[in-house]
Amino acid sequence: MLLVFHIYGWLVRGLSIVCVGVLAWAGCVEFEKQTLVYRHFPKADTLVIWQQYEGIGGDSDKDGLTNKEMDQLESVVSRQRTFFFANWVFEYNGDEIQEAIDGMRLALKEEKQGHSRLEMEVLPSALALAILVQKNVKIKNGPFYLNKAGKLSASQEVTVSNISKIIRGANALIRVKIRAGIEDGDFDDERDPQYQPLLERSLEDRLEYITLKDQHLSVRWPMSARLFKQDEKDKDRVKIIEQFQKAGGKVTHDKQLVTVEIGLLKDLHVILPFLIPAADFHDNGIKQVRELYGIKKNYDPDSSRADFFKRAVDNYK
Repeated sequence: MLLVFHIYGWLVRGLSIVCVGVLAWAGCVEFEKQTLVYRHFPKADTLVIWQQYEGIGGDSDKDGLTNKEMDQLESVVSRQRTFFFANWVFEYNGDEIQEAIDGMRLALKEEKQGHSRLEMEVLPSALALAILVQKNVKIKNGPFYLNKAGKLSASQEVTVSNISKIIRGANALIRVKIRAGIEDGDFDDERDPQYQPLLERSLEDRLEYITLKDQHLSVRWPMSARLFKQDEKDKDRVKIIEQFQKAGGKVTHDKQLVTVEIGLLKDLHVILPFLIPAADFHDNGIKQVRELYGIKKNYDPDSSRADFFKRAVDNYK
């Protein structure tokens, strides 16, 4: 699928379901810690997000970033690009979104040339969602700075307008994808014959796979207890889930559903500090970043974050 939102696949097993292009970030520029802070303004139908990345460096112990790594850093500095939980959940990439829109428009114009009937059924919903996301996601990059440990760090301000429309569009696309996948046999699972029937039931019940109410974000996905227990044996997935829960998230299984939750209804805002498991920091980017972009002295990320949310309250509350 041209547009991918890895939520469930990030946690337990892979179904690519929603709204943003994903590029492999591992093996390139990395960061040790990401702190994500968000606030939802229901009346304004707007979600604002503060992103903070600490311990930025190349993935090798070479002296300096490679040309490829510098290109990737430039793509973040100069374009609309942001990451969520080190790209395990998803990455928003403005360039990828535009490429996806162009590709889907061309595919629909050419009708069935080179595309299956099922792909053609999915494309209209995917295109509508991609256009909606592109129009309503805005990213403003903050400065590079050195954190208290002297490590290269940076921040971003993200604003998502019409968030309820985006979530409705995402849920609609998920349903279309599931219907097409069932018809194509994508969900036949030898480990658990209940999997496809559970998906079918979720369509009958019009399950809201993604919901956002006040500050509570929830993602639900059909899964039997048997399959959930099997996936609990995957050590890598368990580590990621454990780190997610330490950051304040919640993962539960009940009534044949896996539920991933962030935030509480009445929270003022939601803070998720996420340490990247097995991150190996290499302090090799400071010199080049200082020369090309500058490193702001005496930058106080806490004050900048407070100012960002104050401005958001003034604009949206």
